[in-house]
Amino acid sequence: MGLYDRDYTRIGRRPGIGQRSMVKTLILINVVVFLIDSVLFGSARAAALAPTSWGAFSVEQGVYGLQVWRVVTYQFLHGGFFHLLFNMIGIYFLGRVLEAHFGERKFLAFYLLSGIGGALLLTLLVLLVPDLLKVSPMTPVVGASGALYGLVAGLMTVMPNVRVRPLFLPFEFSIKQLGGFFLVLSVLALLAGGRNPGGEAAHLGGALIGWLLARNPRSLDWANRGVSMIKPKRGGRRRSKFKVMSGGKATAAKPSTSGPPTRDEVDAVLDKIAKSGIGSLSTKERDVLERARKDL
Repeated sequence: MGLYDRDYTRIGRRPGIGQRSMVKTLILINVVVFLIDSVLFGSARAAALAPTSWGAFSVEQGVYGLQVWRVVTYQFLHGGFFHLLFNMIGIYFLGRVLEAHFGERKFLAFYLLSGIGGALLLTLLVLLVPDLLKVSPMTPVVGASGALYGLVAGLMTVMPNVRVRPLFLPFEFSIKQLGGFFLVLSVLALLAGGRNPGGEAAHLGGALIGWLLARNPRSLDWANRGVSMIKPKRGGRRRSKFKVMSGGKATAAKPSTSGPPTRDEVDAVLDKIAKSGIGSLSTKERDVLERARKDL
């Protein structure tokens, strides 16, 4: 298989059938939670077990009640079918690009922290400037929109000129133009006292955290700690790291830095890209990719 035949060297390419994808996993979780919530919430006997009952975020429960898990769980709850649908469409199309950029573990951290940022900004505005939102501390908030706006701000930062075409429109826009439009709408709706001030605050909080994380991607390195970046090739044997010199002494064999890299070297680098994104490569690993490209 050639170097550029690999799926994860093509940023934004849709994962193939059976290929692991954090975006697909997040969408599946959201759909399953929505179905469970639709059955249980409002029922006479099992309402307390419904995800919305113990997972929706409000300042009263999440902050005053110290139920801190709600800053995460509210991200997987939705108020209706179309709320779920449009959020999942956005996550599918935008999330695939950022997952390819960051790697699946760092992408998951990016996604969840953006959603948490939405809950935190909402909390700050409710506590510090209650007249701006006019939202009660007991008002529940649900939805993946905060995390989605984090994805928008992240793409605006790392790939501002990526072209996108919104559904049902014949025009293309750069992600910087389209994302900027929606962010301005959220600011205006917040200041004007729109119908969903809590949601607009969550949008802007998610976008703020997404922008900060995209500007400082090393702040997500903790997500990959303890994970082996290089996996042995299945069914193959590792080339010995030592060579025997005259006199019987073994010395470490130095990898070539001028000729074509070995297959083991290329596989190790590509495995790292799959797990952590191309931005995680060291200068030496980028040199391996460049020498492999020249050898094609």
